[in-house]
Order: sequence, then C-alpha cells, then structure tokens
Amino acid sequence: MVIAAQFLIIFDLMKFSIILPVRNGGNMVKECVVSILNQTYRQFNLIILDSGSTDDTLSYIQSLDDSRIELYTSASPLAIEENWHRILEVKKNEFITLIGHDDLLMPDYLETMKNLIEENPLASIYQTHFNFINGDGSQTGECKSMPSLMQPEEFVEKALQLKIDLNGTGFMCRSVAYDKVGGIPMYPRLLYSDYALWFSIISKGPVAVAQGQHFSY
Repeated sequence: MVIAAQFLIIFDLMKFSIILPVRNGGNMVKECVVSILNQTYRQFNLIILDSGSTDDTLSYIQSLDDSRIELYTSASPLAIEENWHRILEVKKNEFITLIGHDDLLMPDYLETMKNLIEENPLASIYQTHFNFINGDGSQTGECKSMPSLMQPEEFVEKALQLKIDLNGTGFMCRSVAYDKVGGIPMYPRLLYSDYALWFSIISKGPVAVAQGQHFSY
C-alpha cells in the first residue's frame, strides 16, 4: 500500500512540457497554440522557441496572458534544425512532447497521455492515434492502426516497413531520456530526425499507444 501511495503522489504531481519551435507560423500557429492552451489537464507549460519570425507570430504570442507560456527568441534567424536543437538548452518538466506549428492537439491529449503513463509506467515512449489534416485544418485521413504496446524491435520493424505512421508530433517521452540521447539529431531540414530520435530512446522500454485519435498532424 505504501508503494501504491507513492506512485499516486508521483502521478498527481505529473507535469508536462509541450515544446513548439516556430518561425513565421501565421494563422496556423495561432490555432496550434489555442489547441494546446485548451487542454483539460492543466499541469503543463508551453515552451515556444521562435527563431526570428517576421510576421505577427511574436506579437500574437506576447499578447497572450497565460503564465504557462515560456517564450524563447533568437538574436538572428536559425535553420530549422538549429532551432529544434535548442530544446536541449531549456528547462523542461518531467515529460515532453514536440509539436509543429501546423499541428493540433485535441483537448484530451494530455489527459490521455497522463492515463497512458499511469497504465504503463515502464514504457520509454508514449503515443496516441491521430488524424492527418491539410493546410486549412480539414481532416484528410487517419493514421495506421497501432497495437497498444510495442516492444522496441517490433516498433522499429513496423516503422521501417511503413506499417505505422511515424513523425515527430504526438510522441511523449521523459525529458531525461531526450537529453541523454542528445535530442533530435541535426540532420539537414530534420529529414528522418524523428526516426533517429525515437529509435534511440526506445532501447530502454516498450512503446505504449492510446487508442482513439487525440491530435492532428
């Protein structure tokens, strides 16, 4: 009972960091930020890494009166891989998820991930099913079905055989695991960086997946 109580305390204090690197996000970043701030689970912060926006991205973010937002700017424009590399430099909560400015979270995304972590405390990566959307936010399809639990070897095999849809958004991992592997690799334009990142992290445990669509990519 003592051990169970300790786990409950840890889960009650569970906090997340949602990390949004952006440059000139236009209207898409506004919709993205709104979807994040509307989460039903409130124990999180939103870390925004702006790399020299020249549109109204910065003024929009600065106009938001929300203590959960942490904005980091850059003295000069950065390449996309340089901006995402800054994730290593910022202070993060226990669990992190990365999101592109053209992606959207469903209101129950964090609540779903919290429950998934409670059910699978030994997993290395957490993910949910998701929808594909186009530039105006209209749904164009759903991701391939994923089993609720995948061992590392199965996850790699399914990803390389294109039996699952793999990308940088929606996945959640522990901050210490992310930092330990050196963060997302600085491949040019981040091509295949998401594959390399998740393949590096999963060596420590299985991938747990929530059923149902809880974000849009």
